[in-house]
Amino acid sequence: MHKQRALGHLCRDIKACCRCPLHESTEQALCGEGNADASLFFIAQAPGETEERVGRMFMGPTGVVVDQLFQSVHLSRDEVYMTNLIKCRLPGNRKPKKEEIERCSIYLDREIEIVRPRLIIPMGYYATCYLLDRYGLTHTPAKEQIGRLYVSGSFLIYPVRHPSALLHNPSLRDEMFKDFERIPLLSE
Repeated sequence: MHKQRALGHLCRDIKACCRCPLHESTEQALCGEGNADASLFFIAQAPGETEERVGRMFMGPTGVVVDQLFQSVHLSRDEVYMTNLIKCRLPGNRKPKKEEIERCSIYLDREIEIVRPRLIIPMGYYATCYLLDRYGLTHTPAKEQIGRLYVSGSFLIYPVRHPSALLHNPSLRDEMFKDFERIPLLSE
C-alpha cells in the first residue's frame, strides 16, 4: 500500500506540473498505471490523443496492439506497470524536445524508484535512449537496441519497438511478437 500511496502523490504532482510549456496545450497529463509491485515496467513515449481524452495508457488502435502483445505472452494490464517518458500529449504527435525530456523525466525516475521493477521495457526510440543515457549504458545504433538486454544495478532493460510501429508497418508483426516472447523469461 505504501507504493500505491507514493504513486498517488506523484500523480498529483504530474497533474499539477508546469515545468514545461506542454501543460498549456494538453487537456490532462497522464500518470502511469498498473500494479505498483510489478516486476515488469513498460515505458512509452507520450500519450496520444485518445489516451489524453480517456486518461488511461494505451487506448485506441495502439492499445489493441498492446493487448494482443500482452495476450501472446499471457500478461494482463493488471500485472504490469505502464507509463510514459513525457506525461503530456505532444502537439501533432511530434517528437519530444530535449528540454521536455529533461523536465519531465524526473517523474519517470521517481516511478522507477517507487515500483522497483525487475525488468524495464522501453518501447521506442526516445524511451530507450533516455534510459540508456540515464543509467550510463553503452549506446548502439537504434536498430541494434531492439531486443538487446542491458543490465543496470538491480534491474534489466529490454528495449522493444513501440507498438504503434505495427500500425505503420504490419510486416514487423512477427519480429515484435518474437521480441515479446522473451519478456516473461527475463522477468523471472
